[in-house]
Amino acid sequence: MNALIKFFGLSQLSLKKDLMYRADFLLSLFVTPVILIVHFFVWKAVFTTTDSVGGFDFMGMITYLIYGQLISIFIFNAASSVLQQKVQSGQLVEDLLKPAHPFLVLLSGSVSSRVVAFLLEVVPLAFIAAILFKITF
Repeated sequence: MNALIKFFGLSQLSLKKDLMYRADFLLSLFVTPVILIVHFFVWKAVFTTTDSVGGFDFMGMITYLIYGQLISIFIFNAASSVLQQKVQSGQLVEDLLKPAHPFLVLLSGSVSSRVVAFLLEVVPLAFIAAILFKITF
C-alpha cells in the first residue's frame, strides 16, 4: 500500500513537470496533424496511379497510418534513455540513495507522460481523423 501511495505521488509530480513545458505539448499538437497531412498527400499522389497498394485502398491506407500514429504516440517510452543517461552520468548512484526506488520513479514518470500524451495528442488526433477522414474508432 505504501508503494502505491508513493507511485501516485511520484506520478502526480511527473504530471506537473510534464505540463510545465507547455510549448513542447503545443508544438506536438501542431506537428502531429502536420505529419498526418503530409502522409495524406503522399499517399494521395501514390494512389493517383493505382487503386491498391499491398492490398490497401486509399482509405484503408489512411486508416492504417492514423491507427499506427495513435498507437506510437500512446506506447512511446523514454525510460530506457533516461536510465542510460543516469548510468553514464553517475546520477543513478545518487538516485539509489533516495527513499523512492529509481525504477518506481521511472515507471511513475512514464505512466504520467502517457496520460498526458493521451489527453493532449491522441484525443485531438483521433478527433481530427474522425472529422477529416470519417474514420470511426
